[in-house]
Amino acid sequence: MKRFLLLITLVSSTYIKSQCFQIQSILVDACAGSQEGQNEMVIFQVGSTPLISSNMTVTWPPTSGNPWLGLCQNAGTAADVATVNATIAGCGYLREPLAGVLPANAKVLLVTSTAWSPLAQSFVNLTDTLYILFQCAGNTSGHFANYSTPSGLRPLNISFSLPVGCSDAVMIKCYWLINSETRAHKTELL
Repeated sequence: MKRFLLLITLVSSTYIKSQCFQIQSILVDACAGSQEGQNEMVIFQVGSTPLISSNMTVTWPPTSGNPWLGLCQNAGTAADVATVNATIAGCGYLREPLAGVLPANAKVLLVTSTAWSPLAQSFVNLTDTLYILFQCAGNTSGHFANYSTPSGLRPLNISFSLPVGCSDAVMIKCYWLINSETRAHKTELL
């Protein structure tokens, strides 16, 4: 059974919404298999000033072994977005940014690979517009280490080179990512 987990707001940052953005959640593919690391996602919200996606850099948790591969937007990503949009029953919509512009106050979904499985997770009940970005293909292992060992914190950092100082980071506890019951009871600010 394919499903994803949502880890909400484990934020440790100096974020100021009117100036930049905030990481809101991490979605981890909960099924075992070779595509797990390609189906993980991060949601962040842009502040009151638009951002340009080409200025974005992600530092995945260091123990994942995955480097930032940059963003890719092409005919394949457009086809995947159209596939997902065809399944949405409500008024929600996925949209790739035009010229890389992430509008003010936009919600953004960052997918860890263009080699994701667009129908592995259900977007059928999406009721909002999400701008979607894809990391270029190449990282096949998981980015967040969702397993039951309760040791250590792992940082995720997203930054934009413009405006200067525009970054946010979250600290992730791996064992919070293993089931929805754990997540529901363990979510807190770090």
